[in-house]
Amino acid sequence: MDPFQKYKSKVLDTPYLAQLYNPEFKQVGNLYFLSDHMDDDSLQLWLKNPKYLQTPEKLENTINHVHLDELMEDEKSQQEIGKVLKQRWREKLAQEFPKQKFEIKVIQMKDGGWELQMWAKRAVNQRKSPKQKAG
Repeated sequence: MDPFQKYKSKVLDTPYLAQLYNPEFKQVGNLYFLSDHMDDDSLQLWLKNPKYLQTPEKLENTINHVHLDELMEDEKSQQEIGKVLKQRWREKLAQEFPKQKFEIKVIQMKDGGWELQMWAKRAVNQRKSPKQKAG
């Protein structure tokens, strides 16, 4: 059964939604990314930006987050699609990285629309600068 059947007429970017529903994740050092959102060259650029080096979680979420309003305009549908994707990502991440826990959230943005967020959970002593771990 197609989990998006009732949204087909509303989806703005069907190929991107398909990629998000069947995501490929990759691990670089202790960092976890959606493969479609990250390549090695762009990771090196991100690692040079001090704004994102405060915690690995901040870097992961900045790269992995998805603006659901890019997939559809209706906010209720954005939230529903976000919940479907959240569950799918949780299952896929648990399968690919069984020893790692992840935080996955669907949040309403202050300026409207919904966003899907994802980062790896870490103990306080594992929260070193991403540059120290990924390089």
